[in-house]
Amino acid sequence: MFRILILTLLPLWAHAQVTGNVRTIGMAGAVRGDPVGNSAVVSNPAGMSRSYAYSAEAFYERSAPGYNAAGLNVVDSKTQPAMAVGVAYAYQFTDADQPVDDGHDARLALAHAFVQQVFSVGLGLHYVHIDREVPGEDGKLAEQKVRTFTLDAGMLISPVPSLHLGVVGNNLIASEDERLPRRAGGGIAFTGELLTLDVDVLADFDTAPDPVAVVQTGAEAVLGGAVPVRAGFEYNGATDQKWVAGGIGFIDTRTRKEANQLNIAFKQNIDDTHQWIFAADMVIYL
Repeated sequence: MFRILILTLLPLWAHAQVTGNVRTIGMAGAVRGDPVGNSAVVSNPAGMSRSYAYSAEAFYERSAPGYNAAGLNVVDSKTQPAMAVGVAYAYQFTDADQPVDDGHDARLALAHAFVQQVFSVGLGLHYVHIDREVPGEDGKLAEQKVRTFTLDAGMLISPVPSLHLGVVGNNLIASEDERLPRRAGGGIAFTGELLTLDVDVLADFDTAPDPVAVVQTGAEAVLGGAVPVRAGFEYNGATDQKWVAGGIGFIDTRTRKEANQLNIAFKQNIDDTHQWIFAADMVIYL
């Protein structure tokens, strides 16, 4: 009975899980084959060791019908190049006219390159502390407290500079939070000077009674060397829902190659137009 209730409510809740990176949203989640900088913390931690950088991303997400999240995502592969470190924190909260869904989402990720730019591995620790109201058996809202810890693990192989193979396991420790299903799979990405293409395929082990595929595809083109344009598509077999996504940004290239950025992204559920996600961020390289 409980599983039936979860599957019934999942389409309403699933979009509220914090993504924590605007690039990831704009490419419909398809970044596991090309996890760059801050997007690696929440997708494939092995990607943090791909570049020599210190970057901070401040972001805000809003998803219908009234969920919000704001936070900070920092990646440092400069201080200790042998071990890249990423930390992310988000506070999520609902509008006053929505059931309570407030709390904290925190991550710590580590990555090491065994062969620089060729082979790296990463590990992510993820803790969620959420208080929410959910429909009880009597139909009334009941309080639910989620206190859960889980793990992500990833590997990134680049046989040539423009081809990347990512292998990931997300939420490897089974969680009481239905928004953190165990998933495993990978992605393959082509990265040119101005164009990136990524295809990810994951198996979801918890949302449906049997493992189901989640397929995400994304593209990113950098126009004029300063305007990244992103698009993506996701088919979630666990919920039988399709999403389209897009985004645009601006890179300040006046001083150096890795420069500050502003980005926005939007993700829309095709099957239920009332479900959408909007996100904006500022990325600063130090």
